[in-house]
Amino acid sequence: MHFIQKNKVFIAGLSAGGAMSIVMGVTYPELFAGIGVSAGIEYQAALNVFNAYSVMASKGPSPVKQGRIAYQQMGKRAKPLPLIVFHGNADSTVNVANADQVVHQWITTNNLAYNGRIDGWIQDSPVKTKEEKILFGRDYTTYRYESSKGELAIDKYIINGMGHAWSGGNSAGSYTDPKGPNASRIMWDFFMSQKV
Repeated sequence: MHFIQKNKVFIAGLSAGGAMSIVMGVTYPELFAGIGVSAGIEYQAALNVFNAYSVMASKGPSPVKQGRIAYQQMGKRAKPLPLIVFHGNADSTVNVANADQVVHQWITTNNLAYNGRIDGWIQDSPVKTKEEKILFGRDYTTYRYESSKGELAIDKYIINGMGHAWSGGNSAGSYTDPKGPNASRIMWDFFMSQKV
């Protein structure tokens, strides 16, 4: 028998898995306490394979529109969810513009889940931006979006020179980039720091 703290279940994925972590967060918000996305796309940005390739090559529909759709899908179970996003700016599989779209879709969804309005509970611009220079690794920039009293955050990591990969990880794995910051560790620390 395993004892799991129900308020500490998180979901994360890479690429299609990143998109699926968003779908799971929207579809079952009562089960998850946070979402991690690496090189994914916003909620229902693509509804078939043809659309998926188009979105991956450029970007999806309006994040505000998709944020409203996600909130409607949550229904009575809607609740704000912390989100952390990782994306390489040299990703030739999923355009880095999708990282911004994922963030802004969730800003809309979280604002609506908080009080049914898009009224700036979480602002649409970062409250903090930080550049990290890493010796023998990949430099990256972190963007923090936060609710008005700091109860909930959305973090975005853009990794310089990283392609379509999980940031950090073992070089023996597929689709990993050991030179990138350790996404697994950073995600865990991020999730543990959230108050909702």
